[in-house]
Amino acid sequence: MLLLYKFAEKYEIKHIMDFVENYLIKKLSPANVVQLIQFSKQFRVVKLQESCIDFLVKSYKEETPIYALESLNKELIVSIFLNTWRPFVDTHIEV
Repeated sequence: MLLLYKFAEKYEIKHIMDFVENYLIKKLSPANVVQLIQFSKQFRVVKLQESCIDFLVKSYKEETPIYALESLNKELIVSIFLNTWRPFVDTHIEV
């Protein structure tokens, strides 16, 4: 599927690119998410990259092991980790 996406991108066949991207999103798993996030970053496949990050955050919260996680860029891991926290909202406002 990754080769098909590369082919479609080379010849700018948007319909195939969209089909492959949606297919890959449905097939995300702990075994392939690292490979797919690296692919999505390299080819700027935005929706796939966002889905991979969401999958990694969900896996982190559920303590699901991820294959080859250590091969990810450290800045990306930090960014994902920071996105797992909820923003601080001060509900106690003094008047």
